[in-house]
Amino acid sequence: MIIKVLEALISLIFFSNKVGLFLERKNPIGWWMGAIAAVLAIYYFFLLHLFVYAIGEIGLFVLTVYGAVVKKENRKVEIGIECVTFIIAIILALLTFQGQLTILEFFSSVGMLIAFYLLHPKNDMWKMKWGWTILAATHLTAAHIGYVKHQEMFAHFQIASSIIGIGGALKKY
Repeated sequence: MIIKVLEALISLIFFSNKVGLFLERKNPIGWWMGAIAAVLAIYYFFLLHLFVYAIGEIGLFVLTVYGAVVKKENRKVEIGIECVTFIIAIILALLTFQGQLTILEFFSSVGMLIAFYLLHPKNDMWKMKWGWTILAATHLTAAHIGYVKHQEMFAHFQIASSIIGIGGALKKY
């Protein structure tokens, strides 16, 4: 029961996060929605035994809070956050390896972090377009993982978020 409630909540909140960032990347509401969803997703992915995703959500939480509150970017801090998360994700992927699913989970999680890094409000147009493109691809991968784990609502919202990502990549800035 708790998994279905979390599935619905994080699906809706993460989708609103993508819509908010698509409409206005500089508005902190979209970033805060991502932070809230990331906190819920840590527990959700832990319950589904998607441990690499759970660790990735910790990094995503930090990056979305950073995107919401920091007005002047600090590339060293951003890269540091991603490197620490990346290293922990590699270690966890090796310790909890479950075959192809773990590989997809790892690359999707790292791709999501890179995408949010590129979507920071201070980045130029090309970084944003790459961020949206990577975001679209990682959401399609997450949709596949959702279907494998029988989380249909989560998977459907991942596809919807991928469509937002394609729209963001095509958007004129």
